[in-house]
Amino acid sequence: MPEIRPAHSAALAGRAAVLSLAEEVLASGTDLDVVGTRSSGRSTVLDAIAATLTRSNHAVVRIDGLPSLSGMPLAAAQLAGYGGSAAERRSSPPLQAAIDAIASAFNRVRGVIVVDDADLLDDFSAGAVEAAAHLVGVPVVRALRGPRARTTGRGSYTVELSPLRLDELTAAVSDRLEGPVDPRTMSRLFAESGGVVGVAAALVDAGRREGRLINRDGSWSASGALGSPSLTGFAERLLDGLDAEDRATAEVLALLGTADLETVIALRGAASVGRLEAHGVARIAVVGDRRIATLMPPLLAAHCRTTASEGVRRLLDGGLGATGGRSALGAEPSTDDQALLVHLVHSRAAEARAAAEARWSRTPDATTAVARITALLADGAGADVVGSAFSDALAVDGDPADCARLAALHARWRVEQGASLDVALSELRRDASALGEFAGIAQAAAVALEVELRGVPDDADERLARSDGLPDEVTAALLEARVHVLVARGRLTDARECQRARDALPLPLDQRLAALHGFLLLGEGRHAEASAHAARGLRAAWSALDAAAIRAHGFVSGLCQVIGGQYAAADESLSRILALGDAGPLDRSDELGILALATLAAARRGDAASGEHRQARITASAGSGSVMGRVASAWSTAQLLAYRGRMAEAARTLTDHAEDMHQDGVELWAVWSLLNAIEVTPDGMLSDLADEWLAGMQSEHLGAHFAFLQARDTGSAEELRAVIPRLQATGRSGLGVLAYRLAAERLRALGETEEAAEVDAEREAFIARLPRRAFDATRFNATAVNLTGREREISRLVAGGLSNPQIASRLVLSVRTVESHLHRIMRKTGTANRGELAAYVRSLAA
Repeated sequence: MPEIRPAHSAALAGRAAVLSLAEEVLASGTDLDVVGTRSSGRSTVLDAIAATLTRSNHAVVRIDGLPSLSGMPLAAAQLAGYGGSAAERRSSPPLQAAIDAIASAFNRVRGVIVVDDADLLDDFSAGAVEAAAHLVGVPVVRALRGPRARTTGRGSYTVELSPLRLDELTAAVSDRLEGPVDPRTMSRLFAESGGVVGVAAALVDAGRREGRLINRDGSWSASGALGSPSLTGFAERLLDGLDAEDRATAEVLALLGTADLETVIALRGAASVGRLEAHGVARIAVVGDRRIATLMPPLLAAHCRTTASEGVRRLLDGGLGATGGRSALGAEPSTDDQALLVHLVHSRAAEARAAAEARWSRTPDATTAVARITALLADGAGADVVGSAFSDALAVDGDPADCARLAALHARWRVEQGASLDVALSELRRDASALGEFAGIAQAAAVALEVELRGVPDDADERLARSDGLPDEVTAALLEARVHVLVARGRLTDARECQRARDALPLPLDQRLAALHGFLLLGEGRHAEASAHAARGLRAAWSALDAAAIRAHGFVSGLCQVIGGQYAAADESLSRILALGDAGPLDRSDELGILALATLAAARRGDAASGEHRQARITASAGSGSVMGRVASAWSTAQLLAYRGRMAEAARTLTDHAEDMHQDGVELWAVWSLLNAIEVTPDGMLSDLADEWLAGMQSEHLGAHFAFLQARDTGSAEELRAVIPRLQATGRSGLGVLAYRLAAERLRALGETEEAAEVDAEREAFIARLPRRAFDATRFNATAVNLTGREREISRLVAGGLSNPQIASRLVLSVRTVESHLHRIMRKTGTANRGELAAYVRSLAA
């Protein structure tokens, strides 16, 4: 069986695994059922399989099911040209003639029978296919909307075409538009299509045709709603096959929006809801102990809301009181449906915006203005809409604390719209002068804005000085800004004390400050506690469907995972967050950090293309010149340079960035970047500089890293072994493994072979205690490891626990050949033994 490769890869984005599986299944002679909803790309997958087999001289019989012919015996077979000749039909029964006609296509030739829309095939054509396949011994590939209700004696393998992930759909959409799509528009397309490629194609075609998708400077973006009345026919085709009862259930779901599954079942019954899910137009998300039902894709929900009957509307009017109505979300969704999660977050942002607009309309004051503008920014409102909201807001009075917050929000918006930071800060000082004792809120916001966008101002301590008798709101703002200043300076113990003082005030914490608690734990060297705190925060944020909180906690969680070498888990979590689309000005720094971490995770897993795509988003971001924008740019650039083997350039990039951060007073990122540079390329002068900069800082995370680098470059075996517990506590188990290896090498160089063997045994025990025995000792030194296909195969078998003789038997090779391959693999991957190679392979596994 030849390797199945799509002729047009973008049209089959995300289906590589399906095609690879098809190759394996069909090579074994087993039938394959490809199951997917309407517009999921079933036919495209079948076309790729059939085209590849045809090119390799396999005979391919293609028969398609049609709804209009499903009740006519042998209609599908005859329409495909396999009903037998007129003479054959006269001399034998029609069914036998069809069987013989299909079987004759495989006269001493390898082949396959391909059946599209097999669940619409009439019974006689289906029987002819099964009989002919059995007669000549060829496999059958079927595309179906759902698992086969009719079974046969032939074994079959079923693969489901799940909704695409964002990166997969992006590839398909960009190919269709022949150009890139801006991230916010792509996130909306992803959510509106539910990740179904055919639905995305319909939205794209309608949007381009009707002027809602516009190419600006080489990138496509949406100028309005993506839905269109012209898609009514498309929506009806998605509903095709539903009876009146299930159609009414779809309308109920559309009118409810996102609802408790129990609510829908109480109104319409579990059987009908189940049929909608099997039909591919309803999806269920498990959220804590709740099950949330929604109609997908959203364009279908919009269509059903307009067509819902009066009977359905009356049912909802009378039925919601007893069932509880909308659901209250309580935990992170345990669904892998990325598009559904994005849709839920977008929907929650739209609902929050509508509620804030309503409150503003009823009571236009500073308090409702702050809530309104914050909701507009979170929902991605256009600059004209936000600008108009500011014009409205600045004309009203209200609570002085909220007037100060409004002035701070306006200063940030001015920078977003192109004003210089100095101009925006000058305007903020002017506005604060009329706020009396609440001017401290604006003053604190000004310092925090400088720290985020430029660096720590020299007079930060003076501007954040507190006096007795200030209102709690002012004290809280000054403390929060001081926490950010202290973190930037690397004085984490002081930052912790300041945060405790803020926590003691009877005021709620915003999510960024709550997430910062995890960052402080990490900086203090408490990696396990930081990981647990960030994971809890992220779960709560997903449960609230709060994009800003998701990004804040997601950055800290991702940082913990990347430091710990958990690249597969980091990539999955960070990709889910990036699918939400571009962040607004309020949480852009978190997004830039997430993009940097996603770049590092991708490159360290060998996926340079994804890393480069994420780096491009950093460069294009409106926040690229901010502190986190510069960190993200330097770290991602250095990682990709190292991946290409350009270590000196990678180290220079990190060193230049470190000096830039030091000059701007951002000592934490300055030292962190400098230590990464030394890790890539040892340098005694840089080590002396790091020692100088670390003086006065309060970070065990950085201190342990520096201690390891000193021991690595000039230390003894004992010094290397002594730093290992610190590395493990700070999450760098991979460097701990490296420290063990270096210690053993230095002992052997001194002739102390017995002690070196003891260190080797300690290293193996250390690795055995690691979760999944996975670690990463390369980090920024990760380079492209170009293993051959055979070397990758042997590496996977080693990771699976097979011995050299077992591998030789499995691959029909000599043991000596396997040993030669292993020697080359270990040289390329920088691993010292089978255990380290196995851990290396597991660390890269998805």
